[in-house]
Amino acid sequence: MTHSMGKSGTGKTSKILQTGKSTLTIDPGSGTVTKKLSEAHLFRNELSVYQFQLDFAPELIDHNDCDTLTLQYIPSVTLYQYITCEPNFDFALIARLHKRLHDQRREDGKALCHIDTNPRNYLYDGNNWLMIDFADCAMDDPEVDAIHFLLFLASEYPETEFREVARSYLRGFPDGYLRLEIWNTRLKVWIERFDERRRTLHRIEPTTEVRINRLWLSFSDADDYRTKIFPDPS
Repeated sequence: MTHSMGKSGTGKTSKILQTGKSTLTIDPGSGTVTKKLSEAHLFRNELSVYQFQLDFAPELIDHNDCDTLTLQYIPSVTLYQYITCEPNFDFALIARLHKRLHDQRREDGKALCHIDTNPRNYLYDGNNWLMIDFADCAMDDPEVDAIHFLLFLASEYPETEFREVARSYLRGFPDGYLRLEIWNTRLKVWIERFDERRRTLHRIEPTTEVRINRLWLSFSDADDYRTKIFPDPS
């Protein structure tokens, strides 16, 4: 489960949110979010990323040595909330955000990946897009972040709209950034993980439309990719 620091909580009253990985104390009055992680490795993951002092993430204000971070509170809306009001949103902005995280650390074809690319983990503060919740971060194939993000969107949009959204997002990466052999292999694995998690947490099975959206994300080769992502306008 993810969290957001939404504008719906613009008052000064603090509140506590319990998630699957952490307990959040959101205190607009002090301008802080205190995040206590449930497991040591999740804390280490979060701390290691926030110590990069990324300009697309809340500021790390303080931390202890075992489980708790104090972060900057940012009045904002999640990506899910934003797109309900802005249906023509340019998803390439999120792709570029992913690449900026990947660029923080690269090694042997792997990159620092967010992993939990739920749209609720992307916030708009009125000026900039930000990324939160780095507990699952790991060195992995960059394709994983893109795949997982699009699986969420494939479950939200009807077929025609999804294709436009996916094109918008994938055009945000440089040409050749996504390796199609790795993409297709990891796509199958992540579909299985995605569905298993939804069955366990929400008892949700993919609909026919969701399956069609996912099938469109399989690319037979570079020409198929280009045809789908950059279709001939004629």
